[in-house]
Amino acid sequence: MSHPMRGLALLLALTASLAHAAPARTVAPAAGSAAAVALLDSVAARVGALQRFDLCGQMSAAISGGTMNGQHVDIPLRFAAIRPGRLHNEMRNPNLTTVFISDGDSLFTGTPNLRQFTMQPAPMLQSGNAAADGWMRQLDPLLTYAKRPPGTPPPPVREAGRDTVMTDAGPVTCRRIAFIVPSDTTSDAPQRMLGRMLWIDESRRMVLRDSMALAVQHPQLGSLTTTQQTRFTHIDLASGGPDTLYRITKPEGWSRVTRIGAPDLDPDSRAGQPAKDFRLETLDGAVVTLASLKGKVVVLDFWATWCGPCQEEAPTIRDLAKEYGSKGVTFWAVNRDDGDTAVEATRAFVQQRHLEGFPAVFAGDALGAAYKVQFLPTLYVIGKDGKVRFARTGLVKESRLRQELDQALAAP
Repeated sequence: MSHPMRGLALLLALTASLAHAAPARTVAPAAGSAAAVALLDSVAARVGALQRFDLCGQMSAAISGGTMNGQHVDIPLRFAAIRPGRLHNEMRNPNLTTVFISDGDSLFTGTPNLRQFTMQPAPMLQSGNAAADGWMRQLDPLLTYAKRPPGTPPPPVREAGRDTVMTDAGPVTCRRIAFIVPSDTTSDAPQRMLGRMLWIDESRRMVLRDSMALAVQHPQLGSLTTTQQTRFTHIDLASGGPDTLYRITKPEGWSRVTRIGAPDLDPDSRAGQPAKDFRLETLDGAVVTLASLKGKVVVLDFWATWCGPCQEEAPTIRDLAKEYGSKGVTFWAVNRDDGDTAVEATRAFVQQRHLEGFPAVFAGDALGAAYKVQFLPTLYVIGKDGKVRFARTGLVKESRLRQELDQALAAP
């Protein structure tokens, strides 16, 4: 990841993935923390009950240190939804604007900069399983503040006074809630929260401003500090915005692609082609090649520890690998983390998430290029004859993957 904007995109993704995470170490509650937790819980209840909203504002991000020192970007944004199923997520990054639109049936992802778009079924967005919920948290950003899972302890937070946030309807006085962060400067974790503050409009029980700083240790970009601030200036919690926000039309002159930035038009167009040979190394140092797996159905799942959708999908991959292993299917989760820390990062990922049996393996960059992997996760099903039967970028519904595996096993 040598291109600076790709590096910035990764760091923004890391920041977003930690946006609702509490510090890892337990901290004694500070004075006023009970009131702060109660306010956060009221926000979570409000967010969960919302049926419609239309929010406009700006996200600003800056990086200091490392090879990206001084990088800064301001991104106008618009988040709207008519739940369930219909949503509009637009972030006008000057380097790569991205628009997500769901009309309830299809999900459109497009970027005007490249004049490219993708289309996939929208039912994957319906909540009810971890993978779908992971997608929804990315596409429906208010879910960042949704109710924490049962049994999860409240985050260590405290009252931090009051402040004013300017909106298009005038100034709004907000209560500030600060996350209490351990003062541990010796941690060697890839990402560590340095601080986070929320500005909450009590009358609407809405977060109007969210500011966070992270320390990031990146194998190529160095030691960085990232700051990200999101501020909403237009807040409509009644209408959901105009119907045109949820209307999907193919933009004139744009190309439909497998994934943004990719030249191929349809992942399934690779079906029937001979799979590229590979050499994979397991966490234990064993070596596996495609030739050695002749007669088996092979699943290649390209992923990374920092990839949010990959994190959501990992338990499903682990469970299916166990279930189908005795039937003649072998799963290989090809790690795409950068640098020499990939093995240790993967070991930690498996241990922390209790994913014993997750089939993690490693390969050089050449394998990703051979399989045209530009975005994660990307999954291939290779038949017993060594030919590609199925390929898909993005999350795959478990029912669809089971169908593909059963068909591959039944084939000669």
